[in-house]
Amino acid sequence: MATTMKAAVVREFGTRLDLQEALDFARDQKVKATVETDTLDNINDVFARMHKGDIQGRVVLDFGKSSEAVFDYHASTSASGRREIR
Repeated sequence: MATTMKAAVVREFGTRLDLQEALDFARDQKVKATVETDTLDNINDVFARMHKGDIQGRVVLDFGKSSEAVFDYHASTSASGRREIR
């Protein structure tokens, strides 16, 4: 019977045995990270999704796939008081 873990809790303490068990769990590929990638061009959409709680796991921004124009950005404050990159 396989053990399935839906979530992990990270603590600031533990024994060496706890650490070894966690590493063994990862080595045996029983840990799956939920990661999606997006471009820096879509950063405002990513932040909007984050504020709504629509992101599962983590989002990694891929700077290599962004347009060159995004590197000439300026930050501004929207009417709602949020900082936006344009």
